[in-house]
Amino acid sequence: MPDTAALTNFRASLALANELMQIEAVLPDPAPPADEARARGLRGGAAVLMVAAFEGYLSSGIAELVYPLLGPPAKLLNTLPKKLQTASVYESLELAMYGPRHGQTTTKEQRLPDIDAAVSKISSGLVDPAALSQTKSNPSPATVKRLLKGLGIPDPFAYLRPTFDLKWAQPEAASFLVDKLEEIVQRRHRVAHSANALAIGRADLAAGAKFLQTLAETIDQDVQIYLAAL
Repeated sequence: MPDTAALTNFRASLALANELMQIEAVLPDPAPPADEARARGLRGGAAVLMVAAFEGYLSSGIAELVYPLLGPPAKLLNTLPKKLQTASVYESLELAMYGPRHGQTTTKEQRLPDIDAAVSKISSGLVDPAALSQTKSNPSPATVKRLLKGLGIPDPFAYLRPTFDLKWAQPEAASFLVDKLEEIVQRRHRVAHSANALAIGRADLAAGAKFLQTLAETIDQDVQIYLAAL
């Protein structure tokens, strides 16, 4: 199946993180005092950029993958898995009533048109791609699990594992997908809150970028196949 535009954009964003890593790779390791600020900025920037790129993929990619359910011909909610029906309805109403987590705050009166649109979509039996792709700015394992379970995939990481393993091409522990993604996201949080990027090894950064690309490609492929079969 063809790659989504979101996956193409993700690769372009990830390339920026890889470029920072390549620039940093010419510095001595460990960096001498004269180069510490530069090394910290390059490593920290790469750590933050790769996670931001993955979060952007989840947010736009899941919506793009779900969008074909709107047709033509549209696949009505009552013909889709109960988990997908439930997530689409509740997330659509929640997004309309409370607005996105980040961005300009709106009043209840200003949100009325969004609520009307959500109710209209629900009464028409249509899925809401935007509502089903809310990452809440946190691309953690829990978020990936919630998004894919919302599509009706009961055990998301087990579902993704065969394709991921083929792409990754080396044996890993059963909990590798969850553990590695959590490690990468937490590393980003530490950089953002403490700016302690020199504690991040070059090999860890490179492995993180490779992992996120493999995981995004796996989600793109497997979720596309899953939804096409509904």
